[in-house]
Amino acid sequence: MKGIFQRWKDCFPQGRTFNALCAHVQPRQVTGAHAHDFAEVFWIRDGAAAYLINGRERKMQTGDLCMVRPLRDMHCFRSFASEFIIVNVSFPRNLLADLKRRYFDSYSFWGGAAELPELYHLAEPEQQWLNAAADAMISAPQKRLFLDRFLLNLMCSVGIGQPDLFRSCPDWLRQACEKIRLPDHFTGGIKSFFDLARRSPAHVARTLKKCTGKTPCELVNDARLEYAAGQLLTTTRDILEIALDCGYESLSHFYALFNRKYGMPPRRYRRTFFKTPSQLIFPEA
Repeated sequence: MKGIFQRWKDCFPQGRTFNALCAHVQPRQVTGAHAHDFAEVFWIRDGAAAYLINGRERKMQTGDLCMVRPLRDMHCFRSFASEFIIVNVSFPRNLLADLKRRYFDSYSFWGGAAELPELYHLAEPEQQWLNAAADAMISAPQKRLFLDRFLLNLMCSVGIGQPDLFRSCPDWLRQACEKIRLPDHFTGGIKSFFDLARRSPAHVARTLKKCTGKTPCELVNDARLEYAAGQLLTTTRDILEIALDCGYESLSHFYALFNRKYGMPPRRYRRTFFKTPSQLIFPEA
């Protein structure tokens, strides 16, 4: 796939840290194939289009997001029947390398290491915050702080930087795994997890086991117990109240599971690790 090569210094004024834009692309508007020495992330805010990258065509629609890798990906929009809206954020590749050094183990975190960059689909809540964040970026001062905040939130949203346990999951399962960690879903247990995944229980269980090695029961219990441990360390709430909030009606069952995961019962866990504000500020000698 042939095209032009763009350089950051030729495309944007000197001293610019990032460039953010929201564009309405009209039907049959031609976009030329190009690659560049800077990093780019874009997503379809509304509509649909055919996207050509490295000689392969992909259909993209509202909520689809792609991270374009510097010096590597040749791409363009190829055909579309109606107007679509695209949001784009670009920035120099040295900032991407710096982000990798601080937070990630390998360069493949941005778009992946395969021939084609990974394509992510954002759930509706993620689309809403991302669109709002992009709107803010368009008018934000040219400060590294604003770019870093945007990129870190973005990568957490699509699962980059999370344990490999979830990164290998398909989007629908990764989102369900994230949402089941919210206390609102604890009392519903495994049924809530299946509802969040919007797939048959058998399919969810099979895919989860393949991707993470865990069963739905293990995943839900891990989420509940990690929340309980946090409550024990940061609040003085009654242990029974915490157990009930986590969806455990049997206190003895809660104690058995907690002891298995953390090597001690909840009460001893709190006695051992809980610190009051005065203990943190004025530790005993």
